[in-house]
Amino acid sequence: TERTRLEMDHTRNEIWDLLYRSGPQTVEQIAAGIGIDAATVNEVIVHEWFELAAAMVYIATTEPPNTIAGLVG
Repeated sequence: TERTRLEMDHTRNEIWDLLYRSGPQTVEQIAAGIGIDAATVNEVIVHEWFELAAAMVYIATTEPPNTIAGLVG
């Protein structure tokens, strides 16, 4: 389903707030936590605010969550 930009922004804010409070979660946990489907979560997290690593969604930082020195880049 196509969502409007405002709906996407609102959902993105909800996900960011959830992750800020709880720490990293899976797509399924996020979907259950804010009452939307996993496909929508996957669509919304493709954004500079988020990182997906080891099946967990993180709030983006200046460094990847599992950086190993010498292997970045």
